[in-house]
Amino acid sequence: MHAPDERPPVVDRTTPVVGEPVEFDDGPKGWTVQRVLGVLVALALLGFWVWAFSPWAPNDKADAVTDRAFLETAKRSCGTMQDALDALPPAASSTDAAARADVVARSGPILAAMVAELRTAGATLQGRDALLVTQWLDDWDAYTADRLAYAEKLRTDEGAEFIVTRRLTGQITVTMDGFSKVNDLKNCLVPLDV
Repeated sequence: MHAPDERPPVVDRTTPVVGEPVEFDDGPKGWTVQRVLGVLVALALLGFWVWAFSPWAPNDKADAVTDRAFLETAKRSCGTMQDALDALPPAASSTDAAARADVVARSGPILAAMVAELRTAGATLQGRDALLVTQWLDDWDAYTADRLAYAEKLRTDEGAEFIVTRRLTGQITVTMDGFSKVNDLKNCLVPLDV
């Protein structure tokens, strides 16, 4: 008879045995080229945004007017316009369409007077300032005409809608307000009284 083989059982070392510590290889340790580049990119982005919102970043804006005297006149003129509109009864609380039409129609000369005053003040502007202010005031003229057209529609149609002239994909009031915000003309924002 042959003696039984007394070889030890074969153990598969690719599968860990329960309770046996397993070693994992996470790859290279320390600072690799990829990690250094990642940190540098993150720091550069952080640095850019800190600079962009700091007082040292340039403040050149596409719609900025450089003539400070005109901007001061615009602040005063728009303030006068807003005060005059505030003195009118609120159009939205009118008892009927005819009363609302009257209030909106009374606002037309107020807006027209502001635009006329600013056209006079801007007559001496040159170059880009003249172009920007002319476009802005042309938009005010169109907006004023839209308001007056709305008042006329209200006299014959109680359900008339206030429609504002469009530019590309939006209303001209968006660009009007954009110009006012860029130039710190808060009083010149489009009135919301209609």
